[in-house]
Amino acid sequence: MYAVTSSNSDGKTLLSILRHWTVVPPSISFSFCSWAGVLCQQNAYFVAALNLSGFGISGQLGSEIANLKQLRSIDLSYNSLFGSIPAEIGNCTLLQLLDLSFNSFSREMPGSIGNLQNLEYIGLFDNSLKVMIPESLFSIPQLQIIRDDSSSVGTFSSLEELYLNVNHLVGSLPESLDNLLEHLVYLDVSSNMLEGRLPFFSGNRKDIDTLVFSDNQFSGYIPSALGNCSSLTALAARNCSFTSSIPSSFLQLEKLKLLYLSTNQLSGKIPPGLGNCRSLVDLRLHENQLEGEIPVELGMLSELENLYLYTNNLIGEIPTSVCKIHSLQNVAVYRNNLTGQLPEEITELKGLRNLCLYGNKLTGVHNTTRVGCSQQFRAGGFQ
Repeated sequence: MYAVTSSNSDGKTLLSILRHWTVVPPSISFSFCSWAGVLCQQNAYFVAALNLSGFGISGQLGSEIANLKQLRSIDLSYNSLFGSIPAEIGNCTLLQLLDLSFNSFSREMPGSIGNLQNLEYIGLFDNSLKVMIPESLFSIPQLQIIRDDSSSVGTFSSLEELYLNVNHLVGSLPESLDNLLEHLVYLDVSSNMLEGRLPFFSGNRKDIDTLVFSDNQFSGYIPSALGNCSSLTALAARNCSFTSSIPSSFLQLEKLKLLYLSTNQLSGKIPPGLGNCRSLVDLRLHENQLEGEIPVELGMLSELENLYLYTNNLIGEIPTSVCKIHSLQNVAVYRNNLTGQLPEEITELKGLRNLCLYGNKLTGVHNTTRVGCSQQFRAGGFQ
């Protein structure tokens, strides 16, 4: 048993919380305001912050947390906490930061979290919450960043970052999500089991920088209104079961650096307008049902390093303009129906590391590989 300096209620509350933990933080001392990870208000014995990230804590988060009325910050991320998030946490109404990421919390997020009207950041990333986020969460006016793993959302005025990735989300993304995108900069819903159509982007979204939809079970088409996201630098939607064609509106994305649309069921031609995306560094359209010729306009992508078009139904010759992009490092166009002579200009690309052409009807091909054609041509976090 650990002692406290007096009958102070916060001290007793901390002791009660510890009883739910099988592994507790080190440096527990006589004065609870000297415990590791505990920050008290100056000149007062009230706990203002619990910063216990990565302390190896195991156990459950007790409902007694509600008795710490002066708490501004709770960071219990990177531990081994499990069970439910107590509904009583909604009584900590001064909270500005709540981070429970990288634990094993399950069941549902309590609707009482909507009572935390001063909250600016909530992190529940990489848990096992399987029920939808309560609508009440999205009534918090100052919330700017949410790292979470559920799917019911409403209206936000300040939301800038929304992380819903790598969890167990099911169902479809709600139409109301479009309402909170006015100031959104980063959205990641990848690696879930989401279905249905993307409901977003009814108007101009000039602040969005990154959109990640990969590894879900969406259906339907990629919204053409994505072309209105004039600040977009990364769009990842691989392995999403999207059909139809690549929107021609993407020609407006002049700041786009990464475009990952691989492993879908996209058909039609590669839009020539992609050549207008002059900032593109990484273009991955492989494993679809794209047809037609490789647009010569892709040769205008002077910053392009990775071009993956393999396993499609492309025909015609490899454009000479593409083989003149000096920044190219990896080119994979195998398993198509390409014909004609391989442009000699490709031999002058000093930075080229991988060139994979097999499964076509090209002539003048002597060496189809540099540093291994068998690799999966995947790099980076988005894939």
